Amino acid sequence: MRRRWRALGLILVLLAGSLLVLVVTDRGHDPMWDARGSALIDQAIPSPDGKVVYSLVRESGNISRLEARSGASGVLLWGSPMNATRALLAAGEGSVAVATDFPRASLTVYGDDGVPRMQAWIEGGNPRALAQDSTRTALALQGRRNSVSIYENGQLSSTMFFPSFVNSLDLRAGRLAVGTGDGNVVVFSPEAQPVLNTSLPMSVHSLRLDHDASTLLVGGYSLTPGDLSGALALLRVGDAAPLRWLHNTSAGIGLVDLDGAGILALAVEGSLPRHTITMLDGGTGALRWSRTVDGIVPRDDAGAFGGAALSPDGAHVIVATIRGPVQAFTATSGHPEWTFRSEGSSVVRFAREAPDVFVADGRLSPNGPYDALFLFSMTQEPTVGKLPQLAGALVLASIVAASMVLGVGYWRLRRAY
Repeated sequence: MRRRWRALGLILVLLAGSLLVLVVTDRGHDPMWDARGSALIDQAIPSPDGKVVYSLVRESGNISRLEARSGASGVLLWGSPMNATRALLAAGEGSVAVATDFPRASLTVYGDDGVPRMQAWIEGGNPRALAQDSTRTALALQGRRNSVSIYENGQLSSTMFFPSFVNSLDLRAGRLAVGTGDGNVVVFSPEAQPVLNTSLPMSVHSLRLDHDASTLLVGGYSLTPGDLSGALALLRVGDAAPLRWLHNTSAGIGLVDLDGAGILALAVEGSLPRHTITMLDGGTGALRWSRTVDGIVPRDDAGAFGGAALSPDGAHVIVATIRGPVQAFTATSGHPEWTFRSEGSSVVRFAREAPDVFVADGRLSPNGPYDALFLFSMTQEPTVGKLPQLAGALVLASIVAASMVLGVGYWRLRRAY
């Protein structure tokens, strides 16, 4: 009799220990799917509806292919080989654009079936910034004339030139926003006519239009060489006096984001060794909240994407650093929502029309490569992701049950004597 109770108690203790290991090794809010390989994820972006995830893969120092995966399952749909030292990636409705710099600069637009719809060889400079919206693609080159070209339905429709190099582009609702290194900010209509043309006291490093392209958020660094301060501004496109507000910042602004309605404005201040996430009211410029993160929030050269993103519905903010976890916060208050304990990410990007979905790259070992691609839902987890919570409950239940069983066994043995 005594052996039976001991065996049952041992089984319960082992079960509790196994479940406890599952709880301890849990990474937090799990992605809906992940795709891992031996190659590095150079860039990643979801389609506007979130049904396809595109990524550029780097092998042996060069970008070797473009991959398209199902947003629902992560299954590889198609891949297209390429060879480039650097590439830019942008997704529109039913298509994805890639601009490469070597061995010959080119722009290629693929359909969502992987078939190239357009390919153009580029003269006059290297690709600097890329944006896409529906049937239009905008490409900025860094060269002698600093051109920005617009392609529509596979054909070159217009080209504009700027006295300073173009740092950032955004293309929404047919309007194209351009920001340059000398502070020039221009928004063009679908007919390529300027509807906003102003100069700001900053070297523009990032800009973002809201969904109807009526509001523009701009961030950048001081124009004075060696000065690491910056500025953040919000403009109303089409107004006679477009500048709604402008704030000087102690550190330069390397990345901005705006919700679809232009209500919330997100900015990343780049003071080393930590970066600061700031949320402001889009209408007034008043500070909503600010949070310093432990590490560097990465960004691309054109300020189009990086380790911080605001959901299009203005509900959530995602923040990731090059050596830290993916963290979710409530956009209006900065309250932490959940964490996925990866070991660093270089890009997080929401789907424009599916604000519950975002894509992130990452690594799962401290010194490993960025070789994993994740798709997260803000509010849902796969069933396997819920196992640690269930395990925690089972651990507690097992401990209680083991205590009761051993207690009853001990009481019965006492009565037997």
